Amino acid sequence: TGKAKIVYRDYPLDQNALKAAMVARCAPPERYAAFVEVLFKQQTVWGVQRDPTDALKKIAALGGIGADAFDKCINDQDLSKQIVAEEYEAQKKYGVDSTPTFFVNGKKVVGALPYDDFVKELNGAGGADLVGASTPATKAPDPATPKETSQAPAATTPPAPASAATTTWYAAVLDKIKGWFR
Repeated sequence: TGKAKIVYRDYPLDQNALKAAMVARCAPPERYAAFVEVLFKQQTVWGVQRDPTDALKKIAALGGIGADAFDKCINDQDLSKQIVAEEYEAQKKYGVDSTPTFFVNGKKVVGALPYDDFVKELNGAGGADLVGASTPATKAPDPATPKETSQAPAATTPPAPASAATTTWYAAVLDKIKGWFR
């Protein structure tokens, strides 16, 4: 509808989540959103393991990341430091301390709210439709700018959302992954 903009930011709560974030960032740009979605859906598999590398490697392989590229990615200390620095910035600059955290028209909204409650946040306390939004900074919204809903700001912006082809790819990958654990 163009009324809100959602910007995803990594906020890994542990080393497993950090590795998963690194894998998503190493995905081809057109598959980034699908990787993030698959990683969230499979979090109960890789997220609870002492070392999630094998599970993440399977997901990466199904998404087109070869073994050598995966190994290079998962061992990329610069990428790891960048993600951790963005998390630190979110903590210090914007007070983010948990997930999910959203910023709606400059207001911090924490937690997985029920849909109706989130819509109320998007529409503002008075129930009127918002006409603009800002990042967590205190600047006033610009009426010509669509609402922005984001987790903590970061230095980089992930690639564009998945296309229909990516969505089809994602469904096939998710079906294959589910088969591993039946």
